[in-house]
Amino acid sequence: MEKIYIKKLLLGLLAVSLILNVALFYIAGFKNKKDITFLKTKIKKAEATIKKIKEDSKSVPIKAEYFDDVEGECLDNIFIPSDDSRYCERTAPKPVTTPLYFDFTIYKVTPISLKDLDEMYRTAENDWGEKKGASKDDIDDWINSDKSYAHSNYLEYGSRIGNCFSRFFASVLNYKTFDVDRDGIKEEIIEARGFGASYGPSDGYIIKNNKIILRLPLNGGSIESAKGGNGFYIRHQIIGPNDCQCGPSSYRLIRVVYENKEFEPVWEQKVKYLNLDRKCPEGMKNTKGYSE
Repeated sequence: MEKIYIKKLLLGLLAVSLILNVALFYIAGFKNKKDITFLKTKIKKAEATIKKIKEDSKSVPIKAEYFDDVEGECLDNIFIPSDDSRYCERTAPKPVTTPLYFDFTIYKVTPISLKDLDEMYRTAENDWGEKKGASKDDIDDWINSDKSYAHSNYLEYGSRIGNCFSRFFASVLNYKTFDVDRDGIKEEIIEARGFGASYGPSDGYIIKNNKIILRLPLNGGSIESAKGGNGFYIRHQIIGPNDCQCGPSSYRLIRVVYENKEFEPVWEQKVKYLNLDRKCPEGMKNTKGYSE
């Protein structure tokens, strides 16, 4: 923080110096080209210095300990978090313009045994392997990998939720319950990603009466509860150029309400995470442009 204060002081001194120089030239009067050239050169140097100080100030991270409510949003627990806070820079809420894909296809949540899942994986991977001309060893590796993820789902979430999502080749990352349609009854909220995926949830699911009634994309984000059980919030991560893939610099918050027996997105805003003293792991910078 001392570095920031020093830079601001220097910035102020430079600005005062520039104003004084201009005033002196006007008071003294100048008619020849040398005076004019000298003044222009001095102004350019001052502007360049001010620009550099501003850029350096932007790049100075602030310590997390200076905030009371920092909440780390991490795409995977082994990586650095992006830091959310009420002090984050936020745009004003506006009507939703971001394309959203809401899948309202009804899927019944039914228990399935690990034995049946194993057979399903064997059939699916053999068919896929034949199309790709894969070796038997590769196919066996894929089957064993599927079985491993399915076993983790089962241990954490049981045969109804765990095995149901294993049928979709999806690992359940988060399970929570809250009301989304104002009937006072809590729905089940699932945040999941495909088997073998490296980062946070790719999709969110809402389960009511043992049926998946809504599936939506999250891009590493989450589904959050809303006041009074009226709909929910979607936190949709934005990974920009040169952002750390495991710690994006911003996210889009989308408000979805429940009206006339339908879920309707009504506003969105962009939230920029705090620039704290976090470092991106080697080789983890995004070099492919925006991912939204």
